[in-house]
Amino acid sequence: MLAVYLTETGRLDALLDTIPADALDRRTFNGLTVRELVIHLAAMESSFAATLGVTTEPEITESAVETRTAAFIEHYRDRPLADARAWWREAVDAVRRWAADPANADAGVQWLALHFTRESLLVARSFETWTHADDLRRVLGQPLESPPAGSLRLMAEVSVTASPPPWRSPSAPTAARPPGSSSPATAAATG
Repeated sequence: MLAVYLTETGRLDALLDTIPADALDRRTFNGLTVRELVIHLAAMESSFAATLGVTTEPEITESAVETRTAAFIEHYRDRPLADARAWWREAVDAVRRWAADPANADAGVQWLALHFTRESLLVARSFETWTHADDLRRVLGQPLESPPAGSLRLMAEVSVTASPPPWRSPSAPTAARPPGSSSPATAAATG
């Protein structure tokens, strides 16, 4: 899963190189401007890195998604976008070092009030990176890009196996089945 995470963060990093200065104030699908969305990504990746014990932005200690994003936006609003991007890269590198350490292969992490395995957390970060990269592509008028097939397969497998049993168990109780179905619910990654 580390390779998937590094692929998605690498693809986002390359995409950030293509953002023209006159696009920074355009609104993305989620309501943030391009600048604010890049700052949000730095806020979230640094939040995860802080959970792993690596503080990449010591001036901001909020951990809730909206308050941390708001604090990051306020902090970086009038600074060059490269500053927020540098913090994002530092956080990605901290995650890479943590995930590559064999001592963390079976690690569990409590982040944003949820418990993640190492693999499920790398999937969550990969999914968020991919979806926000596509938010940026939409506003820039670029074609959307799915992860490579092998990455997408791994992301789907880990997501389903990390899901509650009714989503993955063929012997799920009737109450967990979709109405009128004798089969458990299924999940399909459609991008």
